[in-house]
Amino acid sequence: MKLIATIFFLTMSVFNAPSDTADNILGDWWTEGKKAKVRIYKEDDRYSGEIIWLKASADNDHIIRDSNNEIESLKDRPLIGIDLIEGFTFKAPQWVGGKVYDPEKGKSYDCILKLDGNQLEVRGYMKMPLFGKSVFWKRVNETE
Repeated sequence: MKLIATIFFLTMSVFNAPSDTADNILGDWWTEGKKAKVRIYKEDDRYSGEIIWLKASADNDHIIRDSNNEIESLKDRPLIGIDLIEGFTFKAPQWVGGKVYDPEKGKSYDCILKLDGNQLEVRGYMKMPLFGKSVFWKRVNETE
């Protein structure tokens, strides 16, 4: 009987682990060069990340618009508040099925996210991840 109980608890801990691990991505992140701060949130089991701060806006004290967007009707929207990453699901050990938006090029790309401690690899690609490009975000410390 003890063997059955042990197997049950081990099985339950394995099945419960991914949701805890999946949520480790939640929180605020600095993009490379601290150009922007992105808040990753979860909605309906999907993970997305919204721009909450831009260095360019802070330095120039004005609203930075999405002027490079390929879609004409979106060129006037403020960058603060848009989802830079969106639509990810957790498939251990990474987040998949989402998109990353590059405001400098005005384009979206397929994307994979990988977490390593307080560093998040954001790998955008077209067709195959092998031919993509990675950038690395750092978790925002509470004092920043």
